[in-house]
Amino acid sequence: MNKKKTIRFPLPMQMSLLYISICLLPTLLLCLYFSDAVRILSITETKEIYRYSVEQVGTNLNEKITEIAQASFAVGTNQAVVSYLSDHTEDDYALYSTYISTVHGLFEQLRYRFQNLRIHIYTANPDIKFSGTFIRDDTQFREHAAALEDADGLFAWNGIRREFGRDYLIASTPIKDYPMGGETVGILEIGIDREDLVAYIDEAALSDVIVLLRDQNDRVLLSNLQDAQREQELLQVLQASQENDIVSWDGKSYLVFRSGIENNYLGIEQWKNEHLVPLQIVEQGAHDIKVTGFVVTGSLALIALTILMLFSSKLTRRLKLLTDAMNHIEAGHNDVPIPVTGHDEIYDLGMHFEKMVLRIRYLMNEVYENEIKKQKLINEQKTIRLIMLQNQINPHYLFNTMETIRMNLLLKGDAETAGVIRVFADSFREMLDDSTLTCRLDEELEFVKKYFLIQKYRFEEKIDLTISADGSVMKAVIPKFLLQPMVENSILHGLEQKTGNGMVFVQVVRSDAVLHIRIKDNGIGMSDAELSTLRESIAHPEEGWEEHYALRNIARRLSLLYNGAALLELESAAGCGTHFHVCIPYSEEQITDR
Repeated sequence: MNKKKTIRFPLPMQMSLLYISICLLPTLLLCLYFSDAVRILSITETKEIYRYSVEQVGTNLNEKITEIAQASFAVGTNQAVVSYLSDHTEDDYALYSTYISTVHGLFEQLRYRFQNLRIHIYTANPDIKFSGTFIRDDTQFREHAAALEDADGLFAWNGIRREFGRDYLIASTPIKDYPMGGETVGILEIGIDREDLVAYIDEAALSDVIVLLRDQNDRVLLSNLQDAQREQELLQVLQASQENDIVSWDGKSYLVFRSGIENNYLGIEQWKNEHLVPLQIVEQGAHDIKVTGFVVTGSLALIALTILMLFSSKLTRRLKLLTDAMNHIEAGHNDVPIPVTGHDEIYDLGMHFEKMVLRIRYLMNEVYENEIKKQKLINEQKTIRLIMLQNQINPHYLFNTMETIRMNLLLKGDAETAGVIRVFADSFREMLDDSTLTCRLDEELEFVKKYFLIQKYRFEEKIDLTISADGSVMKAVIPKFLLQPMVENSILHGLEQKTGNGMVFVQVVRSDAVLHIRIKDNGIGMSDAELSTLRESIAHPEEGWEEHYALRNIARRLSLLYNGAALLELESAAGCGTHFHVCIPYSEEQITDR
């Protein structure tokens, strides 16, 4: 009978579904509700900000215009100016002296205070002859005087006039001689540079906002559009939608904020200060708040879900580790640790299981240890027998024999071969000296030279040796017979089959507390497969490799002498030679304990 297949839900999935149903969905619904409320509030606050900006721009313009108008009026109605305008003397020198001493300084101070201010005084006095500020024209004087008769305030505002490539806001006021019965003796006309007022708009208005200022006659006085044609187009749109808060112009929708500028004292009446704010900007802030709300809520929900997943994954991972350990032990691997941590019931379960495994392992190890002890005894007996056989060789017999051969060669006149025999005997004597495991670098280099001399007897001029070592490192202590096996490897495996002359280069340098030894040759090198095999044998010298005994011996000795602080590296390529690199701690103390 087939068992019914059951769908399994992992513990992290179960906890995630529970979190989504209980916490996440209600939170998202609340976020949706509050985001709409915040959106409406944001739009309202944004409108209030722009309304405040409109009022601020109007206040700033009113204050600036008032400052200029009052300063100009004070100069124009100064008693010295009135007296000068009423002076009918025909003495040019006396008139000029009066101008220089009383009038000229007043206007210079005013121009210094408002550098772009244009000032004219129209007069009908035919005796006024000095300064371009005064315009002696009876016709213009009377026209301006007639225009000012209906003025309600201090000034009459005449819109924008362009002079000498610049636009000026024109205002005029009569200059009266009250001691003479209030007779009008001149007309003061000021021109406020439009660029100065536009700068005030740019400072106070918010970015991307179009500002338009018009008077009671719908004449555009100021704008930050800087284009007369576009100003008139926008004016027509605003005139056609006086009561609407939203207008369309230039392909965009704008929210219009309006405020009036009134200053009865100066004659400013029904001026309209209008700001057009792109509707997209107003709604963008609310949209950003809504998006931010969703992003923050989603991020917090994701973080909470992540923490929940991590917690559940940690819980299930600990259970899985315990299950895997049980499966391995069931398969016969009794040395598997029980990697369960914590301070809960899972940890207690793991600890009890580990105690049970340790008890089983202890009983099995007792059997294995008895077998190992027997095998060690057998191996030690074999080693003792081998050493006894090796010690039966008498080194003195070998030295005496080689000395006899050397003397015989000298008697026959073969001094070269006799010299090689002498070098070989000296080298063999050094090899038999087992009093220390190490030697000085200069002694090892001398041994390498002797070995190379023997090899040159065979290869003659085909091979050559170069040694580069600073005198400061000659006292460095290195493992005995460290260099000779690598030099031998370079000759036999690199240079012997090379066509042409071969070179072995030995370099020893010190870097701080490390001694670097490099042995290079320009031999035939080795293939990638051969290099990989050689590296593997050096990396695991204790394993039973059949080749490269000398290099594996070096790697083994370095590991035993320096406890992992030494390094043996090998680089080679077919046709490019071989490079050995040995790094050992620098020391000048001998190691005698084997």
